[in-house]
Amino acid sequence: MKKILGFILLTFAMLVAFNGQAMAGSGTMSVSSAYTFTGTPGDYLLDFSLTNNIPASYNQTLYFWGVDLAQDPNIGSPAGWSRWGSGMEWDNIGYGGSSVQYLNNWYAGSGSAYAVATGNTLSGFTVHSTFLPDSFNFFAYGTGNDYNGADAFNKGWNPGFESNYTGGPANGGSPTVPEPASMFLLGSGLVGLVLKRRKA
Repeated sequence: MKKILGFILLTFAMLVAFNGQAMAGSGTMSVSSAYTFTGTPGDYLLDFSLTNNIPASYNQTLYFWGVDLAQDPNIGSPAGWSRWGSGMEWDNIGYGGSSVQYLNNWYAGSGSAYAVATGNTLSGFTVHSTFLPDSFNFFAYGTGNDYNGADAFNKGWNPGFESNYTGGPANGGSPTVPEPASMFLLGSGLVGLVLKRRKA
């Protein structure tokens, strides 16, 4: 019985640790993204955001980016940005990145006043979707002083970044990882069942 209780407590501790790591996400990445949504099941409008976390000393602004989402071509852009190409796909192979085919891409132009500066987040990159993705790949390019960080695949004045967002919509929806309170209730219930069975 002690072994069963020990196993349950160990499993519970691992779930709590995993949840903490997943919720921490990629907060230290030079470029990050997330999304919110409006609409109803089967007819969502996803609003993606792009955040520039590159240290200010590099004077890097983000001017081109996209998400890997097999849905309708992007339909909305914030001021100063436009859809890149006309249904054109983009990959980063030629610049040292991955072969992921990005279908939803936006462009403000290198040196544009609308590019995302360090410490800023820009939203308004909208895409119609039939579902709420739990995760998505994204890329971004910056321009400015030479950047040679390990997280960039195209180093120098025009660094490229690729990453993955995991966690579902920022404004709710279907969570991908149980909340700590839910895991506490689950763990408490399992311990209670073991103790009840032991008394019987």
